[in-house]
Amino acid sequence: MRIRCKKIMLIGLMAIVALALGCSNENEEESAEADDSSQAVESASDDESSGGGAEQDGASDDGSGSLTVRGAFDDDFEATHGGITLGIGSLETGNPKMMLDINSRAFLLSFEMDDAAETPPEGEYTIGEDGDFTAVLTEYSRGFMNRYDYSAVGDLTGTLTITSSSPTELEGIFEFDASHTYPEEDADSVIHVTDGSFHVFVRDDD
Repeated sequence: MRIRCKKIMLIGLMAIVALALGCSNENEEESAEADDSSQAVESASDDESSGGGAEQDGASDDGSGSLTVRGAFDDDFEATHGGITLGIGSLETGNPKMMLDINSRAFLLSFEMDDAAETPPEGEYTIGEDGDFTAVLTEYSRGFMNRYDYSAVGDLTGTLTITSSSPTELEGIFEFDASHTYPEEDADSVIHVTDGSFHVFVRDDD
């Protein structure tokens, strides 16, 4: 009888210990979950106070622009990206040149100026083979693999006006005429680019 009582008491004691250990583990898990939640709230608060961090910083360098195309094809393009690249060596002269571009999934418009190691000042510039800037519009609106280039060549010219200039930023307007130069040259396939605008930033070297 005594042995049975001792066994009962031992079993009861073991149950109490197991229950106590279970409660302790639950409390530790709840405490850990509370700490994780607190850290997540603090992290979200930090992100909100910093304005979204790297994503917002990157957005400020994307640039913007727009243009209207009429002629061989008609379209209204809105740029989602753009920028200024300095320090590119010209293959013809070996001197540094500047490239200004605006683009989206549907198009890429590139302007190039020779002998330009820095952003040019405000003013009106010519576009053309012998102008201050060359211009090439690449159209992808019929599919990325279907590339069509239109260039300001021959008698086709235009103007680019820089309305605001700094060492790191350019803003302006443009218009020009161009003919189909890729995948084949067709001088009769001409487009008229009007209502063009850009606001772009100098890209970092890295």
